[in-house]
Amino acid sequence: MRRILSMLAACVLSCSLAACGGGDSDNTLSTGVGGSTSTRNSTPPGVTPAPVTALQDITGTGMDARQQAFASEVFRLVNVYRQANGLAVVAWEAPITAVAQLHTTYQRTEGRLTHAGPGACTVPSICLANRLNTGAVTFVSAGENVAHGHLTAQQVMDGWIASPLHNDNLLDATWTHMGVGFLEGASPANAAATGPWWTQVFIQR
Repeated sequence: MRRILSMLAACVLSCSLAACGGGDSDNTLSTGVGGSTSTRNSTPPGVTPAPVTALQDITGTGMDARQQAFASEVFRLVNVYRQANGLAVVAWEAPITAVAQLHTTYQRTEGRLTHAGPGACTVPSICLANRLNTGAVTFVSAGENVAHGHLTAQQVMDGWIASPLHNDNLLDATWTHMGVGFLEGASPANAAATGPWWTQVFIQR
C-alpha cells in the first residue's frame, strides 16, 4: 500500500516588535500529497554550497539525539537549497527550534497537520506569533512549513520544494533564522497518523 504523505500549506505572518499580534500576509491553507516539479534549482551545476555544521545546538529544545540529527539535516538542506538559488543562508536558533518542536508535538497529539493552536487559537498567523512570543523569540516576520509522513529529511524537503507555497517560504529572502521540529510515532488521537511529523519555523530579525 502506497504511503500517503501529507503537507499543510505555508503560513506566513508579519508583525511589529511593538505589537506581535501579527497581520496576515498569507493565510491560505490546503492539504495534499504534492506532485508538481519545482522550477527552482536544488543543486545547479557549478554551485558548491558552503559547509554547514552537521549537528546543531538543541539546548532547551526537548529533543533527543535522533531528533537532533533529523532536524539538523533539514537545516543543512534548507541552506544548500537557498545558496543554490542565490540566497543567504539562515542561522539555526535553539529557541525557534523549541517552538517548532512544541508545535510538532501538538500536531502529533491532535493527529493532524495544522498551523492553528495550541488550544483555542484558530488564526494561523496569530497562533504562530503567540507560540514565538511564548518561546521568547523576538521577530519582525515569521513563516512556518509543516508536513507529515515523510521518512527522511530529503523526502520532506522534496515535498516542500514541489509545493509552491512551501517553496516560497523556503526561498523567502527576508528570513534570517530558523528552527526545525521533528517527531516520530503514532498520534494518540488518530492511530492512522503514524508520523514522522515535521515543522519548520522561519523568522526575520
